Amino acid sequence: MAQSFNIDFKIIVGDLDEDWTSINQLLSERQYLVDYYLSIENLHCCDLQGGFFIEIDGQPWSEGGSVDEFWMTISWFKALKELLDGKEIANAHPWEESRLTLKRSGDTLELEDIHASGRISLPKVRVPLFEFVEQIVQESAKFSQLVNALREEIKSRRAAGVSEAVEVKLKEIEQNLPEKLEEDLQALASRLKTKTR
Repeated sequence: MAQSFNIDFKIIVGDLDEDWTSINQLLSERQYLVDYYLSIENLHCCDLQGGFFIEIDGQPWSEGGSVDEFWMTISWFKALKELLDGKEIANAHPWEESRLTLKRSGDTLELEDIHASGRISLPKVRVPLFEFVEQIVQESAKFSQLVNALREEIKSRRAAGVSEAVEVKLKEIEQNLPEKLEEDLQALASRLKTKTR
């Protein structure tokens, strides 16, 4: 039986586990977010993290420990698209040691992540497939909007002139923003639309 769920895309803005912020609060805060990244002394890829915080039946399932760098989060798209294309099993890697397995059974999606050590990282849950993909698409559209805003903010700062040290950090931010995010998201959204007609 499928369980109820809710998905919220969050980005870490700070050093502590509780510093995960909903993307809804960041959509109009591109200057703040770039300032935050620039304030990090040795900015590197691990400072740019964000992904899907998933609640199942009102309880946290996927949270800070199972979310990682932006490019890992995008692995959800490929896996979900494969399932919509007819595969029964697909894999995503939304965090460094993830072995997330997605299984489709009719219109139900089963999710489970078992660490290489055999430890269960995310226990088995079952959710309605199409509704789940729809929420992933909705939250990812917000992320895509924010990524575009960050790129615009970086462009604007460069136009105003930046120091060499700031330019190094701006390049680091750019390199860690998913390049084909909009394209991959559109492919998933289009596939969802054709499967739910």
